[in-house]
Amino acid sequence: SQEKEKKRDCHESFEALIRKTKQTKYYSSMAVRNICDVRILLFAAAAAFIYIQMRLFATQSEYADRLAAAVESEIHCTSQMRLLIDQISMQQGRIVALEETKKRQDEESGQLRALVHDLESMLLLFYLTKSLFKRF
Repeated sequence: SQEKEKKRDCHESFEALIRKTKQTKYYSSMAVRNICDVRILLFAAAAAFIYIQMRLFATQSEYADRLAAAVESEIHCTSQMRLLIDQISMQQGRIVALEETKKRQDEESGQLRALVHDLESMLLLFYLTKSLFKRF
């Protein structure tokens, strides 16, 4: 009976050892599974991060291109505006010169009218004196 008890204790110890081994394998397989799950999650997070970074870079590049185009357009507009201002200044100079020429021509025209009037008066006086001398 003692021997049977020893066999039974030995058998129970062996079964307990097998149970512990099975539990250890279960926990280790769960740990491996958890590590794989973590790796998959890390890979997915890294892929999402890389995708987001690529999209941000593309957006920044697009905005940089737009900004460069806007700056170039502004420079062109500024240049055109300066050319127009220069043309307006030249036209204003020409207008001032033409106004001065007109003023001078108006003065000359007035002097010529006065001269013509004086000549007409003298001519009339000449004809009158000539006709008076013919009568005498």
